[in-house]
Amino acid sequence: MRAAIPSSRGGTGRPRCCARRHSRPLLSVASLTQAMKVDLRPPSAEPQEPILARTRDTVDILHRLEGALFVSCACGMKIKVPPGYPAPTIACPICARVIAIPAAAPATASGTPGTSTATESPPAPAGPATFHFTPGHWQSFRCACGAAIQLSPNLKARKVHCPKCDAETEIISS
Repeated sequence: MRAAIPSSRGGTGRPRCCARRHSRPLLSVASLTQAMKVDLRPPSAEPQEPILARTRDTVDILHRLEGALFVSCACGMKIKVPPGYPAPTIACPICARVIAIPAAAPATASGTPGTSTATESPPAPAGPATFHFTPGHWQSFRCACGAAIQLSPNLKARKVHCPKCDAETEIISS
């Protein structure tokens, strides 16, 4: 048998939790059997679009981690360019437009960013390459070594380094 526990109100007795447990029940058995039956409410319909959008965002993050680039076409199609894709352009599967894959512009000997095409030889780099960044959404581009560099919508840095070749790219915010 348990020893009596002193009460804060003077005297001894059982703790309040035990006193409640051994008092009479809150609902009687008769009230439960005579209670009116109530239908359960139907489950609320959950929106499917946010779940699909979240799933797409998650898959896109995984693709970015693998080194994929994302290019948007004027028709609204978002194209995932796989890592190691050799061509500097890609065709949209919807409208067949040819889209340039974003790449850092190499710096020319004068130190200003230059433009190069696939037919002419690239100039000798004199400084860091540059990339024009528009804040507010994810962007990705290729380094000169071919590695994908991902830029967060909240990027505040002025320079980024390639994880593969450690080349420095200057970020110019638009």
